[in-house]
Amino acid sequence: MKTLIKLSGLLLFLLVGCTLDQGMDELNAPALTKSKDQVELQVQEPKTVTVPWKCEFASDPDRSLSPLQCNPLPANMFIGGGGWVRGNATHLGKVNQAESHYINTGCDLNPVLMQLTGWVEGKITGANGDYFYYSGFAVTQLPEGTFEGDIVMDDGTGKFEGCKGAVHMIGSVDFTTGIMTWKGEGTVTLVVGKR
Repeated sequence: MKTLIKLSGLLLFLLVGCTLDQGMDELNAPALTKSKDQVELQVQEPKTVTVPWKCEFASDPDRSLSPLQCNPLPANMFIGGGGWVRGNATHLGKVNQAESHYINTGCDLNPVLMQLTGWVEGKITGANGDYFYYSGFAVTQLPEGTFEGDIVMDDGTGKFEGCKGAVHMIGSVDFTTGIMTWKGEGTVTLVVGKR
């Protein structure tokens, strides 16, 4: 009989102990784990980060495009229709020139100030295939060929998907060859944490 009581007590002790451990796990589990919906919400909420941007670019004219006539029309001033960009930039690396094209969308000549204002839009692609779209303007001093202007970056692919940026450029153009060289500095806001 003593053995039966001891055995019953031991069995009762084991049952209570197992039940207590299971109850403690259930109490602690919700605080230690996240539901599938909570994890998906965290992944789906992208964040933005604004980073500095520096670039050194040059362009070669695209002779297959027709020249663009500047306003006012009686001035009889033309600029190249567009070109191909080459160079390097932070967050982009080396430019893939074959995939980095721009077009000149307009130009105005101010004969009094001897300035030519030109508008441009295009796409610049990095060696890894990520690219961004941009548009902007520059004011060129005549006859020196020095220019200064601003571009706005707006969306793209890869790391530039959803990007927004503003870059100030300073450079020069060789009117004989049509080649432009410039440096730029600004910021770009990148979207991080995309799915």
